[in-house]
Amino acid sequence: MLVEINDRCTIPYFGFSGGFIGTFMAWQNSGIQTVAREFLQNDITYPGFVYLSGASGVISSGVIDNLRIGLEGKFGTNRQTHTLSGNRERSLEVGISMTNMLVEYMVTPWRHVAIGIGGGIGFGRETLEFSEYSLTQPIVFPIGTAFVSSRMQTSMLLLQPSINVEYSLTSFSMLRFGAGYTVGFLSAWEMSGSGIAVQNTPDLSFARGGYVQFGVFIGLFNNY
Repeated sequence: MLVEINDRCTIPYFGFSGGFIGTFMAWQNSGIQTVAREFLQNDITYPGFVYLSGASGVISSGVIDNLRIGLEGKFGTNRQTHTLSGNRERSLEVGISMTNMLVEYMVTPWRHVAIGIGGGIGFGRETLEFSEYSLTQPIVFPIGTAFVSSRMQTSMLLLQPSINVEYSLTSFSMLRFGAGYTVGFLSAWEMSGSGIAVQNTPDLSFARGGYVQFGVFIGLFNNY
């Protein structure tokens, strides 16, 4: 029997699910553009967003009505290259990874529709990988000067307030459309592996800006 719309908000939300998420995140790219133009020796312009893909799993708390908790992980890269004289090429790859614990308060104003207001707190990592290699010389072990690469990284604390609108296609499947804002608090940059500190870096806090997200989930939902 269908539940009247006016009564639906009084029924506690219940659901548990897991699925794929895709995120388009605006990032602070001015610092990386400065680094890229110097290293790649090219007047390069980075796009205003980076795409991250990953997975998320959520479940009703079972303790507080309409409270949902979960975990989320996502990762994305952006790689730029430029050919130098002497048949050599340089590349610069930016990497961002994030892992969050999610807490949301859920409301179900209409049948099929659930709205989650809350956010995530977690940890992440930003990386920069610099490479230079020959376009004509074969790369043979030991590699030598045919391929030269170095990588630097930093870890960060993440805060991500968000709002998600979810539509249950069936009792077992759901689509998500959401938006939010990412704030990252970075530690010092260091060389990967050795842990040697990197000094005099420009502002390379990429993970700071708004984002939109979509997702496809499989699970069990009571608002279908």
